[in-house]
Amino acid sequence: MNLPELSRLPNGAWVYIVEGEACVDAARAIGLVATTSAGGSKAAGKSDWSVMRGKVAVILPDRDPAGDAYADKVAGLCHAAGAQEVRVLRLAEHWTAVPPGGDIADVLAMESGDAEVVRANIDALAVAAEAVAPEAPVDDRPDDRPAFDLAALFPAATADIRDYFADLARSTQTPPDMAALLGMAVASACICNVACVRGHGDHIEPAPPPRCGRWCSPSRCGGHAQVSRAGGTAAADPEMGGRQGPRDAACHRRGGPAAPHHLSL
Repeated sequence: MNLPELSRLPNGAWVYIVEGEACVDAARAIGLVATTSAGGSKAAGKSDWSVMRGKVAVILPDRDPAGDAYADKVAGLCHAAGAQEVRVLRLAEHWTAVPPGGDIADVLAMESGDAEVVRANIDALAVAAEAVAPEAPVDDRPDDRPAFDLAALFPAATADIRDYFADLARSTQTPPDMAALLGMAVASACICNVACVRGHGDHIEPAPPPRCGRWCSPSRCGGHAQVSRAGGTAAADPEMGGRQGPRDAACHRRGGPAAPHHLSL
């Protein structure tokens, strides 16, 4: 409510936020700059709170659980809108005779309609109220996620796969989960006949997993596997001799369906 008036207020202006239009009328009757959300206390998120940017928001909730929930919700919305400060003034803590569900209109009635007294008391209480700190953002960084454990992921029966990824991570200086992810992606492409592995002898990184599903640790491999684009043969590179291999891998697209290639890396 009263958005045109609120938008003209300077930064640092105090705005009282109440529940319902009747409370807005009561607050304005004693000289407070007041507003509320449209659609009732449960629809605070549907209103435009951008006018609260740079303002000091003082929330006057009703005396009931719904009022407390409204205060918490509006406080967060005002912070998100860029309010300079947000304060919550619970009238029942100072006017203990306020009935359940009571609001500023009840306070005014209790003071026999003396607008000056109510205005002075509310202003003083608002100044004395502590500012509500904005909620800390949720830390959803992956640091709290379980560590990637190769030993737990691959049982003893697949120790060759586990050792391969461990060696791949060490030689490329990457985390084990990254090495495993890339290795499994290459293995999937090979198994689906999308790509094949062709090793090279000019690098020291181990190759991605082979097409046939036989996995070998780079530290135990004795030859350099190579597959022709059109054929179904795999030969060890004599230049490698007994040295460790393979040294690197490159994947290329197949020209079409081909018979499975048995690679032993």
